[in-house]
Amino acid sequence: DKVKDTLEVSKRALFTRNKSDIEKVKEDEKLVDQYCSGIMDYALKLTGLQISDKEHQHVARLIQVLSDMERIGDYCENISEYAEWMVDKKIRFSEVAQEEMKAMLEVCANSYYNAIDAFVNSDKEKAKRAIEFERRADVLEVELRTKHMKRLTRNECDTEAGIAFLDTLVGLERISDHARNIAEEVIGHLYSSIM
Repeated sequence: DKVKDTLEVSKRALFTRNKSDIEKVKEDEKLVDQYCSGIMDYALKLTGLQISDKEHQHVARLIQVLSDMERIGDYCENISEYAEWMVDKKIRFSEVAQEEMKAMLEVCANSYYNAIDAFVNSDKEKAKRAIEFERRADVLEVELRTKHMKRLTRNECDTEAGIAFLDTLVGLERISDHARNIAEEVIGHLYSSIM
């Protein structure tokens, strides 16, 4: 939930450029790191106990999901840093770039939201949806990068804002990659529990 909140605030910070939103993302990301560290320590202690192979596999999957969540938190912090950099430089995305970025944010966020719902509820259909959103994010990232490069060559947008746009695209696409990893863990777990 904290990663989900951090993603929501980082999405908002990119457009509102509100310093309190930017600071909230940084604070929340520190909490995510603390939660992940505590949970990781506990999970590793579990592996030292006499547990079955199936339980070891379950703990290993939890550790992998935890790692993906922590990385998503890192990318949210990066997005807030791009927003902060843009505030400091007094630059903005063009209207077209804003609309494109909003589309990418929604696709990538939906990938994560579906992946987390799939994980919490062991829901194969939500996991499949998360993977579908991740595929859309891959296609959209290439499409938006190409369009943006054309705008840059035509001097239709600020070069520095263009750097932030492209870096944010990469970070968002990676968020969807980690969401896909979570979804695949869910599908793999559900499949292996049938076997």
